[in-house]
Amino acid sequence: MSTITTVSSDPIATGPRPSAKPSAVQDRKRSGKSKVRTTHSDRVAGSRKRVDASKRADTGIVASKKTFRRPSSKGHRSSQSSAHPIRQGTKLARLIDMLRRERGATVAETVAALGWQAHSVRGAISGALKKKRGLTIHSEIRDGRGRIYRIV
Repeated sequence: MSTITTVSSDPIATGPRPSAKPSAVQDRKRSGKSKVRTTHSDRVAGSRKRVDASKRADTGIVASKKTFRRPSSKGHRSSQSSAHPIRQGTKLARLIDMLRRERGATVAETVAALGWQAHSVRGAISGALKKKRGLTIHSEIRDGRGRIYRIV
């Protein structure tokens, strides 16, 4: 009897078999969440040497300026409304006028008046008015009308 021998020229097929569990580097490459950065101090003799942040701390390599974050200025605004007044005639100005009325305004009323989607009205109230402008918005539920928003 004769035996058949297969010869492969593929270097991957003849190389060592990969381990059952992929390495941490392969996991990061797959997930796209690699925290490895290359800085000028990490480069050695023209080649790019990738050094993990934890190894940088061990070796005493100083991080580049890009990794430092500036302190956030959120929450440090004065109690007054923003420095830039709202232009008259804009949709945001119309929303503020509706919310300053004695009876306030519902989301449905503002959707009809401004032509926005309901989620856009709620986002403008919480983002542009409460967070950015520092206005106090009061919300209450009334029978027959639903949730009413007012600037107090």
